[in-house]
Parts: sequence; structure tokens; C-alpha cells
Amino acid sequence: MKNLLGKISFGDLVTGKDYHFDLDKSEPWVLELLTELNENSQLDLKESLDSSDIQITVDLIKKNKPELSNYILMKASVSTHYNTTCVKTLTPMKDSVEIKFQACFLMQNFESDGDYKEETDIYVDNEMYELYFEHKHKIDIAEAIHEQIYLNYNYYPES
Repeated sequence: MKNLLGKISFGDLVTGKDYHFDLDKSEPWVLELLTELNENSQLDLKESLDSSDIQITVDLIKKNKPELSNYILMKASVSTHYNTTCVKTLTPMKDSVEIKFQACFLMQNFESDGDYKEETDIYVDNEMYELYFEHKHKIDIAEAIHEQIYLNYNYYPES
């Protein structure tokens, strides 16, 4: 697999094989994330995007265990610098988000299982992972990364 689309199918990954991706704003779905991060910028969109950056690293591996069936582990890091506005002075400023996280994608049938229904994380392979579920045999990597960015986003930036 050469490029990482925002959503990928369980069938696109070979069990036990490691996949590594280095992504930036040249990927359309990554550019959408950066555009959204710049939505409070006072600059025009082109200038905002030209003066901001996002780097995402994603490592994936598909595994199988009898109790979990097929599942995908993702380790990701996001580093982004974007334009925004100071909430106190209303002047333009830069802000950033730097995060690392791990996610485990289980098959959709586990979503309604009593053991996983209310859970947000899962302990698997001796580590804690954020818990996500596939839908229609696809995992939404873009949505997981979006969620993690906005869990760490500064909603009240001050210069």
C-alpha cells in the first residue's frame, strides 16, 4: 500500500505485516484537517495554508486473536503548526498541536458487545489503546486522527 487514504478496508492489510506512512498536507484528507485547524485565522485560506504545516506518522499492523478476531493496531503522531486568533487581543497568532496516540480498531460486531459497548480504550498486546470500531469493513483513520487532534486542541489560544 503506497498511500494512506482516510479510510481503509480490513482486507487491504495483510495480517502480521507492518505498514508505515509519513503524511503531510499533500494528502487531500490531511489538507482538510489543516484547513479546519486554520479556520480561525485572519489570513486568507491560501496564505494560512502556505504558512502552516502538518506532519502525521502512522504505523499499522493487522492482527488476529481468537477472542478479538481480526483487529488493527495503529500508532500515530501528529505535529501541526497553524494560524489562529488570540482570544484576548484578537490579534493573529500561531498555535500548534503535538500528539502521539495508539488506537485499536475492532470489528463492528464488538461495538454492541457488553464488554466493549461503553469502553473508550482497550488493553491489548500489553499496551493501552484508544478503542475504535470498523464500519462496513473499513476503518476511519482520518476520523480517529481528527478526534485526537481536537481532544488536544487549544480552544482559547492566547498570544
